[in-house]
Amino acid sequence: MRLLNRYIARHALLGILVVLAILAALFSFLTFVDELDKVGKGTYTGAEALAFVLLTLPNRLMPLIPMAILIGCTLSLSLLASTRELTALQALGISDARMALALGQGALVVVVGALAVMELIAPPLEQHAYQRRAEALSGDGALATTRGLWSRKGQELVHIRGLEAGKPVDLDLFQLDPSGEGLASHLHAERATIEEEGGKWLLEDTVRRRFAGGEVTVDRRQSVPWQSFIDPEMLDQLVLPTRSLAPSELSGYIQDLRSRGQDPDPYVQTFWRKLTMPVAAAAMYLLALVMIYGPLGRASTGERLLLGTGVGLAFYLGDELFASLGLFLTLPTALTATLPRLGALVLGALLFAAVTWPRRGGTPRQAMREGSRPGVG
Repeated sequence: MRLLNRYIARHALLGILVVLAILAALFSFLTFVDELDKVGKGTYTGAEALAFVLLTLPNRLMPLIPMAILIGCTLSLSLLASTRELTALQALGISDARMALALGQGALVVVVGALAVMELIAPPLEQHAYQRRAEALSGDGALATTRGLWSRKGQELVHIRGLEAGKPVDLDLFQLDPSGEGLASHLHAERATIEEEGGKWLLEDTVRRRFAGGEVTVDRRQSVPWQSFIDPEMLDQLVLPTRSLAPSELSGYIQDLRSRGQDPDPYVQTFWRKLTMPVAAAAMYLLALVMIYGPLGRASTGERLLLGTGVGLAFYLGDELFASLGLFLTLPTALTATLPRLGALVLGALLFAAVTWPRRGGTPRQAMREGSRPGVG
């Protein structure tokens, strides 16, 4: 029996990986098309765009894991049914409940692997991709890090720790002395307003320290104009996105933002979305079982895959939309990150219970077998 369980789990794993490969190709193509708009700026080339797409691919796949589990599990069992292998397995005594458990084992392997990639592999690859792109787009030695953007031109060095509503916040501007070996002045600004024309920024709530002759003079002003050498249109491309941080990094960074009085909501939401990915995966697994053992059990393979793709895509888009609306409406970020996933899990559990609950005095296992056995696609 263990051998048969592994056989079913292997089929589920293969189905999920096939779906992930298709989704990877589709989303990579769309990302590459978007990156082509940046080709020609600075030293950014088509090869750099392709490298960026490949390096960011692991992180781009993480939100697609639940949808891949839904479609992949449906695909694997439908293929077993279409080749009569499912009938043979049932004849050997593999119950529907045990088959569902074996499918879950295949999905569990994907979830555990995704969590490892999310923490250990995807973040450094994505951060490296954004650093490469920042250097190529700016052409002035810009460096995108988890702690913000560093950029230099001539004797000026600027550090932007983040963006809020598209505006730079928590800036440090360093002016080197003519020899380039010492620091002439340091200006800190809480935020900056970017003027539409002329490349000028209005630095607000500033403190400037000048170093000369062994003395330090401090000058505080409400606002100071600065002729920026950073293209405002490129700011979003130069600063690392919240998803590029691993869950462990996000936790520390959120505390850092709070200690500086900055808005941590986008990072809090990303943290909870990463943390609850297994919840979304469990919800999609339950919905896959509903489509396999429910009224659609006798539908064709194409019909089940079409519905599974529609449900998975609807969940993915709805989850993204709800998260964006939560940030826009300043709703509790933990709630907006987890509510759609918990809701989908509850719905999946209720639907699964509905198709497996005892009917007319039968048992759950009998209910799964009576009239709802996966048909031959």
